[in-house]
Parts: sequence; C-alpha cells; structure tokens
Amino acid sequence: MVPLPKRLQPMSYQVQYRAPSPPPPGVTRTPEEIEAEMRKIEAEYEKLALYRAPSPPPPGVTRTPEEIEAEMRKIEAEYEKLALVHIDLPQDVMWLEPPVVVQWQESRRLWTTNYVNDFKYNEDKLTVQFRTGILWPIGLATLRYSNLPYQGWDIKPDPNGSGVIVLVTGVSVTISWLCVGNYVKLRSITNATTPALKEHLNKKYTVKKMVQLMRLAACDVFPASDAHAHVEGARKQPALERHTYHAMAFLSRAYNFQWSTQHGSEKSNSENDSELWRSNDAMFAVRPTCPRRWRDMRLIVLVEK
Repeated sequence: MVPLPKRLQPMSYQVQYRAPSPPPPGVTRTPEEIEAEMRKIEAEYEKLALYRAPSPPPPGVTRTPEEIEAEMRKIEAEYEKLALVHIDLPQDVMWLEPPVVVQWQESRRLWTTNYVNDFKYNEDKLTVQFRTGILWPIGLATLRYSNLPYQGWDIKPDPNGSGVIVLVTGVSVTISWLCVGNYVKLRSITNATTPALKEHLNKKYTVKKMVQLMRLAACDVFPASDAHAHVEGARKQPALERHTYHAMAFLSRAYNFQWSTQHGSEKSNSENDSELWRSNDAMFAVRPTCPRRWRDMRLIVLVEK
C-alpha cells in the first residue's frame, strides 16, 4: 500500500514560455520593475503543460512509412518542449524489473502515469529518465508479485543446529531463511540487483517483521489471500492449504519437504509415487532426513471431500 499524503502542492511547468533576455548593458531598472517582471515570469511558469503522447492506432489501421515518420517527428518535437527528469534509483530497494514512474494528482487524489513520456530505464546504472510537462510529486512503483510464482522451494532441518532451513526460488532471486523457535534469520539472497536487505542478514526477527522488511525492499515472496487475482495458478483451498502448512511445520525437523518437478501434472510416474505428497493443487517431494524413520511412510495422500 502507498501511504497517501494529506496535502500536496503541485508545481507547474510551462513549455511555451521563454523568460525574457536580460536588459542590454547600461540599461537600469528600478526594484519595482524587477519585482513586477519576476512576478510575471512566475505567473507564466504556473501554467501547466499537460502533454500526453498519442495512443497507437486501433487494430486494422495501416499507415504508410511517410505517415509514421511524420508522426514520430511531431512527437519528438513535443518532447523537446517538456522537462527532462533523471533519477538515480535508491539502493535500499530491490529493482527486479523496470519501475513505473507515477505522479500524484491532487485534484483526483490518485497516482497517475498519464503525463510521463519517453520513459527510459538503465538496468546497469539503475537510473530512469523521462519527460513530463508537469512537475507534480513523483513516485516509483513496482509490481508486488514480480517474484511469483515460485520456481522451486525446499524445507529441511538445519544440519548445524536445531532450526529449519527454508529455501525459496522466485522468478528473479533465491532466498534462504533459518527458522528457530519464534524467530527467523535471513541467510542469503542470490541474484539481488542492489545491496537492499544486506544489513538484515543473519539477524533475528519475528516473522511479521521479516515480512515487513522484505516488502519495503520490493522483495515480496509472501502471497496474500488475494494473490490468485494477480498471479496465475496461485488459487488454493484455504482449509487444505492451512492444514498442509501445519503438517509440514510439525514434521519439518525430521523430514525434508521439496517442490516436485511434477507440480500440477495430471499423471505421475508410478515409480516415484512413494516420494510424492499430493494435494488438490500441488505435489510435494517428501524425503526423511534419516532413512531409519522411513518405516511404512510410503505415500501421504490428502483427499479433499
């Protein structure tokens, strides 16, 4: 969620106005004349230049190369009138994809991209550049679930302690936590684009605090109850999901739970059925930490009535 400010004062930019040239040498002006001219300049600058690039033609409409070139020249001429804004992206946010530049429109009480033109993103230098005709307050937005769906995950006992290691591979990064009792430690983040969250490595936090820190850094791998509306294939049965999580947590000190390559498939290999924990939506590979504890646990099946 973006905290909305109570009151913002929009700043204006006028593209057509050009400030007058200074008076020639030897010409003197009174303070009143200078002040009156400055007020006139400020009044002109307060006029807004709300330019928006034209929308692409509707499907089925064809244009000649000459028409396309003429339109591009016209757009470039309009761009030259706008203010050029260059921003170095903050390093405490993990930019996994190009950010979305937004501006706060006080009259409508919302963030808008209507007047952001000619956007350019430099992934190597982590900078953005765009043109706009109105200098409203500027913000940078990212997609919340850009790291979903999971590409893989693993839950296993910590061989060096009494905790549990949780490993999640997202679309862009791989994250590892160590869970002990009622606290969690962030062990590592692979393929991170910035040093974000580096200062929180190997520090004890509650689960709630860890989720908050990672979301502030735009590294959200914690799907909410409505994640299925934003990520394809994320819908689950709440009761079955909650029961499965509790069962896995209860057995996590003795068994290794791992995402299976047969996730979502209708047919499974009979030779591998002894290693699958099947639910309505997914399959989990279940392997005991100690072979002696395998016993009769050949297959766990959760059946939804």
